[in-house]
Amino acid sequence: MKRKGNILDLETPDIDIGELISSSDVVVLDFWAPWCVPCHSINILVEKIARRCPSILFIKINLDTAPEMGSKLGVMSVPTILIFAKRRLVTRLSGILEANTLDKKLFEIVGRC
Repeated sequence: MKRKGNILDLETPDIDIGELISSSDVVVLDFWAPWCVPCHSINILVEKIARRCPSILFIKINLDTAPEMGSKLGVMSVPTILIFAKRRLVTRLSGILEANTLDKKLFEIVGRC
C-alpha cells in the first residue's frame, strides 16, 4: 500500500477494505486496471479532486492485482467508483465519466471541500 496525502494506492488484496471504509467519513474507491484507457483519465481526475478535498479518503484499487476486493463489493468492470459516506455506499459510478460527474456527486455528499 502506497500513501500520497489522502490517496491510498492498494496493490495487494490483503488489506481489510471494511476497515479502510470505516476510517473516514467519506471514502472514494477507484477501481481501475493498467490496461484500461478511461481509467487513466479518471485517475488524473481523482488526484486533482483529492488535492482539493483533503478530508476525503481516496483509495485506488488495481483490479488486476486485487480482484477479490472488487468481487466483495460487486465491481464487475473498470473504471468503477464507489463513494461511501459514514460506512454506507451512497453512489456507484461505472464506465466513462464526464469530467464533472465525480465533482457533482461529492458536492451532493459533502458540499464544498
